Amino acid sequence: MSGVRGATFVAAVWMALCLTACGRSAVVAETAEPAGEQGADEDAELFDFDPDRPGPQPGNNGPANNGPANNGPANNGDPPPLCEPGESRCDGDIQVVCTTGGRLQETFCQNDGAFCEVGRGSARCREWVCDPGSSRCLDARTVGVCNERGSEFAFVSPCDNGCDPQAAECREAPAGQCEDEDAIAVLEPGATQVDLCATEDRQFNVQSGDCGADGRRFAGRDATFRLVLDAPSLVNLDLRDADEQVAIDTVLYVQSTCGAVDSQIACHDDLECEQSDIEQGCDGGRQVRHSRLELRLDAGEYFVVADQYTYDRRGSSFACGDVTLTLGVRELDD
Repeated sequence: MSGVRGATFVAAVWMALCLTACGRSAVVAETAEPAGEQGADEDAELFDFDPDRPGPQPGNNGPANNGPANNGPANNGDPPPLCEPGESRCDGDIQVVCTTGGRLQETFCQNDGAFCEVGRGSARCREWVCDPGSSRCLDARTVGVCNERGSEFAFVSPCDNGCDPQAAECREAPAGQCEDEDAIAVLEPGATQVDLCATEDRQFNVQSGDCGADGRRFAGRDATFRLVLDAPSLVNLDLRDADEQVAIDTVLYVQSTCGAVDSQIACHDDLECEQSDIEQGCDGGRQVRHSRLELRLDAGEYFVVADQYTYDRRGSSFACGDVTLTLGVRELDD
């Protein structure tokens, strides 16, 4: 009987403890806010979850959005190309070339003694035609000044008294021989040696007879002589290149008034090859290094001009040098 009573007591104690714990849990359950609702509100505020918005969202562990994929070019972090590879242009004297990567590459041509030029669809640095600011005799009576790009002789000036090739500038007006006719040497019969490089360019011929070129265009240095005839005479004048170092294109003319181009009586430039004993340089049937005149002149005073043309042609240069002027005179019967 005592054993039954003990067991009954223990069971009663356990039941009392159970009722106490259960009651406390019920009270907590009534006073506390449901944890699930509180967590949902906090998540909504934190992630701004929108259940109607497609695609994955923060806190949305639903299936992935399998919409159409973007098949455009992948962006690997490189900037887009700025130009079409292979294209080129000139920006002043800067060569601008588009590289294979679509980047612009610039070259300042002037640093390499060149200027930028567009030709055949592409830009390139071309070597200077002339040094910027430099001058050059473009022909016997014209001087040119190179532009700042070195691309051409853009500033051209005529030279009334000829262009000095050594100084590359127009010559000053010399004291003309014709201003003091008494000081002009008299041409005597026979051969006279003349160094035209030691003279000035004072005279020029005009187009007449055999002289098809205007001497103002190619005129070089010249020497003037007085020819005095006491009676009507047959006059033979012969002018030839006598220089072994340079080629001389001779021109020979006679004036009745010294220095007056409109008083030119006769002019001869190139002798026919078969009439000349100078074989070298005969071109097109004419010998440019030999000139000759045969004239019937009345008694009086005349002026004989031994002249030459200065120019470059077909790889050959013609300039001043030594010439031989030969005079033959035969008086005519009345």
